[in-house]
Amino acid sequence: MRQTLLCGLAALAGLITGCTDNEVPNISGIEDHFVEAVVIQPFVDTILVNETITAADQTTLTATLYNRAGSALTGLSFVWRSSDPTVATVDNSGTVSAVGLGIAEITASAGKEGKAFVEVLPEVKAIVVTSPVSQVLARDTVQLTATALGYDDAPMAATFTWSSSSPAVATIDANGRVIFLAPGSATFTAQAAFRTGTVNITALPRTLLSVDAGGDFTCGATGLGRAYCFGRGEAGQLASDADSLCFDDAAGSLPCTLEPKRAAPPDLDFRVISSGGQHGCGVSAQQFLYCWGRPEEGQIGNGLKGGGPQPLPASVGSERFTTVTAGELHSCALNLGGFAYCWGADNLGQLGDHRRVNSSTPIPVVGPNGQPTSALRFTRISAGGTHTCAIQQGGAAYCWGDGRIGALGNGSTNISDVPVAVSGGHSFAEISAGLNHSCGVTTGGDVYCWGANIRGQVGVATAGAPQLTPAHVGSGFASITAGDEFTCALASGGAARCWGLNSHGQLGRGEGNPGGSQVNPADVVGGRLFSSISAGRRHACGVATDGQSYCWGSNMLASLGNQLQAAVRSTPVPVATPR
Repeated sequence: MRQTLLCGLAALAGLITGCTDNEVPNISGIEDHFVEAVVIQPFVDTILVNETITAADQTTLTATLYNRAGSALTGLSFVWRSSDPTVATVDNSGTVSAVGLGIAEITASAGKEGKAFVEVLPEVKAIVVTSPVSQVLARDTVQLTATALGYDDAPMAATFTWSSSSPAVATIDANGRVIFLAPGSATFTAQAAFRTGTVNITALPRTLLSVDAGGDFTCGATGLGRAYCFGRGEAGQLASDADSLCFDDAAGSLPCTLEPKRAAPPDLDFRVISSGGQHGCGVSAQQFLYCWGRPEEGQIGNGLKGGGPQPLPASVGSERFTTVTAGELHSCALNLGGFAYCWGADNLGQLGDHRRVNSSTPIPVVGPNGQPTSALRFTRISAGGTHTCAIQQGGAAYCWGDGRIGALGNGSTNISDVPVAVSGGHSFAEISAGLNHSCGVTTGGDVYCWGANIRGQVGVATAGAPQLTPAHVGSGFASITAGDEFTCALASGGAARCWGLNSHGQLGRGEGNPGGSQVNPADVVGGRLFSSISAGRRHACGVATDGQSYCWGSNMLASLGNQLQAAVRSTPVPVATPR
């Protein structure tokens, strides 16, 4: 394109005809075109310059005067001129010196005039800037790479100057290392030899978008699917090594982590994370299952039983899944077709496979008749203490496992190792299995609970006797979470309400000395609105609509993630920024 431009300029000047993209015109047959003429060679020339133009950035042109016969005359002096001294200057010897980028027309005069064209170009054709990622979290560090390309498109040596379009979002040093200071987007520019290359990166807030409370520990995920855990960690349930020591009034001293710490290898990102008794599970962005923590009953699903704590997430088979739930000593998941699989302890039928034999790998949940069936496809599933509940496509609820205290909701106190329908014919949108009770939210926003009620966790007027069938708790709810002996729910507007045991402030009522039980839903203090909520063993956590995560209840083993431990917090406290 550059040669075409110069040939076009020469043609307009009336000096040549027939100039092509790949050749410089010659002077053969000049007697056919000129009576007398000055010819400058080379007719088209280029000076390649770096960012700083020096005295060495020159080229020399030669002028020749031809007489009418086409013979060169010698011994002549020429007067040289440049059409644009800001691009190039020329001295009386025909030496052209670069001044700035552009094209200059060079004229040599000796009675007649001749013209040539010199273009001052960067010595670099293009700069390509690459980043290993397009999105990060605030406080991340990223190394950028810049490559200079020559006019043959081959890489060439170059020294780059780096800059950031938004230093408040991210800074960049002389080597291309970026530190993200705050959420936002920034464009990073590498400059060399008057050329620039750019790349844009967006930093997401370093906050937990989901939290799931387990047995005195909590796990969650930030943007980009990064997993973080905090709290009790002696069994590998944090998916990383615990780095502190916590003291519990019952368990004594135990390894723990006081704030959200990166869990799992960096190459794993999760769509779903669930915290169980002493293990956790997650579904990756590629829809594969991984579990970690205590393996004694096969609950981490990797085909092994025992062997001590497993902090490194283990792959659970090759099936793809949409969601996973970790219970006390077992786990369950739904595959892409909506079929349920469970693994771990099965002593009370909680795996739903009609065998009551522990399994260290996922096995299919069978139908109510004990046979495999395609009729039971589920949209939701929740593993509790020793039972499991799920919602069938269409809204009917089924539970299986330990029903001795009514947790199956089918009106009996029997154990069932196959799914049984929850009584009442309700159409559920959400369901949650706690330690020995269960709750669900219907498609109309009504909350029903059933099972153990010694602490008022079922939410009926009087605590005490088990509730064998679903009891109506209230209306206007959007989600539900059943903990060990308490329950929390979100109203349709996001307000959090809890009921049941309040031994460690897990109901979030704000008392200075919490205790006792609450048989009816009570507001969590603080007036915050939540987008999600999760009840664990003796604490609860939620993500507020402002994006900040909060926890309340027992912090004896750092399960609140606020960098403290050995205290009860009956008011929601902010979870610390993930490391």
